[in-house]
Amino acid sequence: MCNDFQNKETELCFVKINSSVKIKNMMKVLQVIIIGIGLFLGGEVTAQVAVNVNVGSPPPWGPAGYTEMRYYYLPDVESFYDVQSSKFIYRAGGIWIHRTYLPRQYRTTV
Repeated sequence: MCNDFQNKETELCFVKINSSVKIKNMMKVLQVIIIGIGLFLGGEVTAQVAVNVNVGSPPPWGPAGYTEMRYYYLPDVESFYDVQSSKFIYRAGGIWIHRTYLPRQYRTTV
């Protein structure tokens, strides 16, 4: 405690400085939290950007109006056609085969 006016004024001044330091520290913490939230939300927004590039052109026998599709399913031959790599994908012997041609028994179907 202060005995005279000068000491009381100094103590009040110290309390004022101490509270302004606390406010400055709280503002720094608040700024860090706001920047962290901004980076987190900014990362979420940019992570949702998708680019769909279809390299290659659909085969002439492909269905009309589906130029943006990468795969065509061919139910008659139980296989897929990958437009991007221009390959047929089918199962043989329990594994997926990627070839530019169909198995011999289906070659006249397409």
